Amino acid sequence: MKFLLLLVLLQSTLDVTEAGPLYTQDHMTCYHKVVQSLSGVYNTEMIPYAERVVSIQVAENGHYSATACILDYTYGFYRNYVWVSHGCQANFLVCYIRGRNILLICESEVGQRHLCHTHRPIRYLEFVKRLTDSTNCEEGETFGFHGEYIWVANGCKAAFRITTPIGGDAPNFPFV
Repeated sequence: MKFLLLLVLLQSTLDVTEAGPLYTQDHMTCYHKVVQSLSGVYNTEMIPYAERVVSIQVAENGHYSATACILDYTYGFYRNYVWVSHGCQANFLVCYIRGRNILLICESEVGQRHLCHTHRPIRYLEFVKRLTDSTNCEEGETFGFHGEYIWVANGCKAAFRITTPIGGDAPNFPFV
């Protein structure tokens, strides 16, 4: 099976909102994010490009719901996610540690599944570009990720941007 793995460490900070971050220093970024618990349902949202969220608070004049938003009761964070529940709806100020962003290409043959090892836990996967006209790449059907692997299936060949923890040296990828 032909296998191509391309690694490019992205040196620039990637904005997570169209307006860009409110605050960026070293590996810390803070920005506003609206998260809503509609009809009282528990809701989580992943923070793109984050290794981990370190703080969250309701932004000034950012509370939208009749229900109170109380830290660790109706809203909070874990890893690279923020969560709301019990009807909390607000514009939050979310601060997080940026992860390492890596661009790679992973491909499979038609009718087969292939794993591309990243050598680091994947926190976020972004589909960048399909690299073949003959096969569609659909998240959850022909590509996805788990742990330290991106999987592709049924002829999907694509470029992906992943976010991994910053600690340690860059992984030593084989170029085939």
